[in-house]
Amino acid sequence: MTLPTSRQSTGSSRADRARQASASRFPMIRTLLRGYLHEDFVAKHGSAEGAVRAFCTDASPADVWKLAAEWRMLSVNTANWTVGEISAFLTKDLGGAWVPQSKRELAQLFQVLKSAGV
Repeated sequence: MTLPTSRQSTGSSRADRARQASASRFPMIRTLLRGYLHEDFVAKHGSAEGAVRAFCTDASPADVWKLAAEWRMLSVNTANWTVGEISAFLTKDLGGAWVPQSKRELAQLFQVLKSAGV
């Protein structure tokens, strides 16, 4: 992801917002995407929600809490992004295979985390 230089304008472009949503700020989301929401997640977990439930079962409570905190931060940092931009970040930058079709799907996954007690 390219960060803006001092010669680039600062505004609301995706490149400018990249500072708030860089892949390195979301290690637990990356773990979830690569380990659970990979190319075989439907066959293995049945759905994206099933993959998140599996993560919550397998992970320590501290890691589930960290994932929820990162998910909140990601939601804030990408609030003005299109679903396509968010999907590109999740797949290209974080290495997942799940492509959400709406922001509602993203919110539904967060609800799964909340139901895990975070």
